[in-house]
Amino acid sequence: MTIGGSPDSGRGWLGAAGRLEAILNNLEILAGREDRMREIVAARRDLTAEIGATGTLFDSESCPPELRSDARRRLSSVRHVVSLHQATWPVVRARESPEAYRRSAQDATLALRDFIAWVRAQDFEVEDGF
Repeated sequence: MTIGGSPDSGRGWLGAAGRLEAILNNLEILAGREDRMREIVAARRDLTAEIGATGTLFDSESCPPELRSDARRRLSSVRHVVSLHQATWPVVRARESPEAYRRSAQDATLALRDFIAWVRAQDFEVEDGF
């Protein structure tokens, strides 16, 4: 999976939102599949890396100064929820309490989906009319 985007255009922002969504969709497909634990671990690593790359975009010149503080706050919140889920629920523990694992995963999913929607709703300058 490709991690990170070009910080020099709005496509970087839309690309980041798309990559986060693709990883999240993959995790939802893999959820609860004990036969796919290695893939879940890899997807979690991809998600963590993409969240980090998205943070780099917020620190770049392509992030409008008036959005930077809100963007950092929102990403920090997402990072916290995802980190808490991953630390509390290593993949091998998911079968210990499937319902509690599902609730935790749902919290992380909702936080990510809200964040992705927020990124897509922003007025980042996009070159070439995209």
